[in-house]
Order: sequence, then structure tokens, then C-alpha cells
Amino acid sequence: MMLDDFCERLITAAKQLGWQAGEVADFAQKRFRGREDDAEAVLPESVRGLRLGPYPVLVISMDLASPVNMQIRGVHNQMLLARSYMNKAEVINAHVFLVCEADINAQAMALIDTIERDEQVCRKLVWNPGTQPASAFEDFVERTFLAQPWRLANTVDDAPLDQNASLVSQVLQGQGLSAAAAQRWIELAESDLQDPQELIDLLVAAMDH
Repeated sequence: MMLDDFCERLITAAKQLGWQAGEVADFAQKRFRGREDDAEAVLPESVRGLRLGPYPVLVISMDLASPVNMQIRGVHNQMLLARSYMNKAEVINAHVFLVCEADINAQAMALIDTIERDEQVCRKLVWNPGTQPASAFEDFVERTFLAQPWRLANTVDDAPLDQNASLVSQVLQGQGLSAAAAQRWIELAESDLQDPQELIDLLVAAMDH
């Protein structure tokens, strides 16, 4: 079942980040925490609860051929139930990942866009495995909290914070300063001068160059 496959991929991706990850059955409960009776509300049929690091996630199947408004209502209801099993710090991080296995055409894309733009109750993202689930999953991850591109970046020690000196010099020269004066202004701006009046005097003096 693609829902199970998707959950396994999510757990694996989270663990690769060094996070604790796994299933949380309580997030898929049909009743509020502390209650004995199931909630009398529309709820999704296929749902899994996960905790991926600090993020609680509901993974729910969606059928675009069925009335979507009713399905989204069920999604929201399930999230409200799941919140009763989360700690307060987790609630703000709650997400719903919707699995849609249908062929995606322009109409479906427009519908998915509408679903993802609706952030009532929580953030919602739709995954369509298509014919290449592995590639589709990589693309999906890039849109989620599981994407951490800085982990792949090479560390550079002592890198300058601002490498725009050349551009600044061009702008200053465009305002009438000579190349020498512009360079002096840049040096003064980067200096440790604490006295504002001294800085002003030096900037004015540099204009004579």
C-alpha cells in the first residue's frame, strides 16, 4: 500500500537527519484523549500518525475523484483529535501529508494547489508518487521540513560576510567620488572608529582625493 510505503520513506528520511522517528498510533485515534466514545464527526478512512523529530505528522490517503471538501473536513477533524495527544510544543509543528495516487492533470494540479494553500488547522502538503515514487519522494521532501540543504554545504572558515565592495565602489563613484575616495570610504565604513564626528571628518577629508 502506497500509504505505508510513504510512511516508511518519511521515517527513513527523518532518521537520516539524526532525528528520532516512528509511528504514533494515538494520532490516528477516532476519539479525543480521555474520552471513551468515538467522535461523531467525518474522519478519514486511511490515516497513520508519525512523529518525525519535533514534527507530528498525519499521513492520510486522498481521492481527488471524490468530493474534496468533505475529505478536507475529515482531515481537519482528525488533526483536532490528534492534537489532544500532542504536547503543547508540538501543536504548532503539526502537518498533514496527503497521499494522492491518481494521475495528475491540469485540473488535479489546480485542486492540489488549492488544498496546499489552505492552512486552516495546519499545514497540508500533497504527495503524488506517479510512476517513479523514489524521485517523486525526493521532490516532495524538498518542500518540507525534512529538507535541510545547509547540511550539504561545504564549511568555509573565515569567509567575508560582505563581498560587495566592488559594487559599493561603483555606486559611490557614480555619485561623484573618485576611485581613491570611494575606496577610502569603504575602508572607513569597515573600520572600528567609535567617534561619529571623527568618522565624518575623515569621510569629508577623503572627498579631496
